[in-house]
Amino acid sequence: MKVAAFNASGAYLQEGNGGPWNAIWVYYGPEDPVLDVGDIVTVEGEFSEFQDSTSLQSITQINITEGGSWTRTGGGSA
Repeated sequence: MKVAAFNASGAYLQEGNGGPWNAIWVYYGPEDPVLDVGDIVTVEGEFSEFQDSTSLQSITQINITEGGSWTRTGGGSA
């Protein structure tokens, strides 16, 4: 998935060329990797629905294809 936008608490990851149901919000914390718009990533975490939005939280792994991999030890919500 491609990073479409981000802030201090998470990022929108988008798949495909737009349209409905093609993005997900990923909550993360300050100890997580710095993501930039355009990065291609894979993420593992807990699926949830919050205020009519699909999200991932309790992230256990974020893989950045541009040469990095980050793994949280322990889990928990960011």
